[in-house]
Amino acid sequence: MKNISMPRRLSLLRNSRIEICAGILIAITAIAQEKQDPKHLSREIATRGAKVVASELWNDPGGLLRVTNHIAGADPEWIKVGVSLYLASDGAIGESYGFALARILDTKPVVLLRVAVIKSKKHQELELSDVCGNFGYEESKKNVLAVIEKRLKILQTVDDASLQEKKSVCIKEIENLKGRIPEMFGTHSDKDGR
Repeated sequence: MKNISMPRRLSLLRNSRIEICAGILIAITAIAQEKQDPKHLSREIATRGAKVVASELWNDPGGLLRVTNHIAGADPEWIKVGVSLYLASDGAIGESYGFALARILDTKPVVLLRVAVIKSKKHQELELSDVCGNFGYEESKKNVLAVIEKRLKILQTVDDASLQEKKSVCIKEIENLKGRIPEMFGTHSDKDGR
């Protein structure tokens, strides 16, 4: 290093710092991605409890959004995680997981109908009423009605004979939700659909 000029030394030092920072960023990203893996979350739930994991995710809005989006994607491992987090949570935390599970109805209703039960003993399983009567974050009457109609339409495509009873229960829950629209949004309608 004796023959290297001072500007060159500073340049090498700066590049080394950049490489170290890049390495740290890559390591942090890898750890964050591991935490977003359903197997990792399942282990965490088994070890520390679903309520603890759900609360930690709630305190990390970016992590919560990624997890709920994965759950809504209908992968069986993610659905197991979602059901565990939903059943262990209440209030707004539980709603987040319930909304994610309900979104599965929009794309893969058969998957959700296979997982949910009509009635659970001691609320230890995901019930159809938890997801079928759940319209999610929609805030306007117009948007809620659009979600309802979309779900009713897609449920009509379910032709698996073993799921017909669950399908009927789910449709009834959605129709009950539709019947409650006036009390949720009022009977008037203004230009924004509320």
